[in-house]
Amino acid sequence: MFDLCVTQTPVVYPYMGPLLRVSPRLDGLVEFRYIDTPQEEKQWVRVERPEQVVSRLHAFLRQLKWVSEDLLRQ
Repeated sequence: MFDLCVTQTPVVYPYMGPLLRVSPRLDGLVEFRYIDTPQEEKQWVRVERPEQVVSRLHAFLRQLKWVSEDLLRQ
């Protein structure tokens, strides 16, 4: 299994800025983790069922205003 890492800007490796990591879990759920601090207890984390992944991603993108509202309606 692999993680999907989403950032708002182009990435130069090694990237140390904030990112959203979407990770499949062994229990069949999907974890969303916004890594904007090295302290795990302060990171935003949500765990969703697979059928809720797209709506959670859209909600996250809206909340941080990473994409326009029009783009999410398409």
